[in-house]
Amino acid sequence: MSKSTESSASHRNATTTSGTRTARWQPSTRDISSPTYDGSGGYRSLGSPARSRPRLGWAAVGLVTVIGLVALLQHFSVGEERPSSGPLGSVAVLEIAQGAVGLLVGPEPVSGAADSASATYASLGAGAPIQLGAVLDSSYRTDMPGRAALRLASGPSVRIDHGTRIRMASATAMVLDRGAVYVDSAAGSEVEVRTVFGVVRDIGTQFEVRLLESEDPAEKGPVLRVRVREGEIELEPERGAQHTGTVGEEVILYGDGKVERRDVAIHGADWDWALQLAPSVELEGWSLQRFVTWLGREGGWEIRYETPEIEEQARAITLHGSSRELSPLEAAAMVFEGTGLRFRVEGAELRIGLPEVAPE
Repeated sequence: MSKSTESSASHRNATTTSGTRTARWQPSTRDISSPTYDGSGGYRSLGSPARSRPRLGWAAVGLVTVIGLVALLQHFSVGEERPSSGPLGSVAVLEIAQGAVGLLVGPEPVSGAADSASATYASLGAGAPIQLGAVLDSSYRTDMPGRAALRLASGPSVRIDHGTRIRMASATAMVLDRGAVYVDSAAGSEVEVRTVFGVVRDIGTQFEVRLLESEDPAEKGPVLRVRVREGEIELEPERGAQHTGTVGEEVILYGDGKVERRDVAIHGADWDWALQLAPSVELEGWSLQRFVTWLGREGGWEIRYETPEIEEQARAITLHGSSRELSPLEAAAMVFEGTGLRFRVEGAELRIGLPEVAPE
């Protein structure tokens, strides 16, 4: 499955299709990971809620049937536009916020399961710049558990699950205190996720790092689990030898240094939360085939065109507009509506074919 670079969201908010053919930043030298830093389409079975969009409108354009969708944009608490990079000095930008996502504004709480209640947080919305040393918490409000997607200044996409707290160590590194992060580094530099167990480094990949309680009754306390969806990772524990993980593999590191490896699917319910947080893409000038490649990669699906002619047709269709404020499957439903083709997810496959004919 080829990688496609995600473009920043544009000011357009209409997407149409046509049948025509178309042919470092340098991070800060400071690193605040040390504790001594003083801070100076109908696929609604997914577990996460779809991004809200107030209203949809349709339009027909051109000599061939061209279907367009207008998504009236949600206004967030921090700005109305989502910049592709933050102000000077920021290490990331918050691209998507679902539920309550907080920025620590008071003293850092003492580590513990209930420490969010004793800390002071400011609510963040999409577009907010994230500064060096910022602590983000998606669990600071128990009545509105949050999720978020960040775009690091160095390029990669980082997605934060419910119950997660991270600290931004640099434009390429973060400290995971609890919960889980998903990293897609295809659009930028390599990323480090630092934990009490050790450091996870990516090698051009998609992966999830999660701190959770051990499922083994014989093992007490939390464990570190790393799941690799694409590419490869390196895990350097606090003690012991370095480990690697490859696509379709999870590596579990216990507190005593023991390591387990298991096979894991790269699609399905365990990844749905990250799929729902996939950043919007600017579709202007994309072929339908390129969009399908992006969609397949975000969902971990293998792409299957039902015939060579359908694949050729997908190459010939050009898209216009943006998928802004839509989840990938919502964007797919919108895009395919005007193409004369259909998509469906069957297990590990994303299948592209002709519409089914209803029986008379």
